Amino acid sequence: MKLVFVAGPYREKLNMDRSIKLCKELWAMGYAVISSHTNTPPDFVDVAPTKHFADGYLEIIKRCDYVVFLPEWETSSGCRAEMEFVKANKISYNIWPEEWM
Repeated sequence: MKLVFVAGPYREKLNMDRSIKLCKELWAMGYAVISSHTNTPPDFVDVAPTKHFADGYLEIIKRCDYVVFLPEWETSSGCRAEMEFVKANKISYNIWPEEWM
């Protein structure tokens, strides 16, 4: 089974909803899925410094077979760093089209 990470801007409610929808679709397609939106609830934000979460998610992405970016991913500095990491480590990725959300 392939492991997929769903990446998208974290702090907007719309992206939480989009991430959940996409995670459900990917699970239904036969993938194992992880997303910061579903793995780290908003009330976790004060548990550790932002850098700790960012580094942790890069570690998770390193172990993934594939990364899917939500629409508007480029508006997030965290997602831009994840994209750089994905490209540098030659991890397959795709950008989920807005019209499919």
